[in-house]
Amino acid sequence: MNWKSKKYWLVVFLLLLTGGYVNVLRYVEVNPGREPRLSNMPLNHGQWVGRELHLGNRTAEVLRAAQVLFREYMDPLGDRVWLFVAYFRSQTYGAQIHSPKHCLPGGGWKILRREKHRFQFMQSNETAVLPVNKMLISDGRSTELMFYWFITR
Repeated sequence: MNWKSKKYWLVVFLLLLTGGYVNVLRYVEVNPGREPRLSNMPLNHGQWVGRELHLGNRTAEVLRAAQVLFREYMDPLGDRVWLFVAYFRSQTYGAQIHSPKHCLPGGGWKILRREKHRFQFMQSNETAVLPVNKMLISDGRSTELMFYWFITR
């Protein structure tokens, strides 16, 4: 067996090994120690008054999240903010977090602009920064500004 033939079989072996490993990883499940209780999040915050919203059955079915918090908060001037939090207990094949930039167009929304943004806030007397994604979206009837980010284990 010559050297080129050995290289060929080594590459084939490594590709098969990698393919097998990647296939196994699809089904590995990471279980959290303690599951959050999204329902414990306050419905009212200062002058902001919240109300529960509900996802459509089809959306919930596609999302496959273990818990969903979907609310609208309104201040005394009538300004509104919508909050959506999806918690995935595990991230196995078929039940994974995915970006709104992929699912919103399927729901009839057009992405008008997308950019990176940084929220600054105080945490334990220090300034903390949360990098987020900022999108301007429209469904033809309304135009909305949205921010989203992911926190994973």
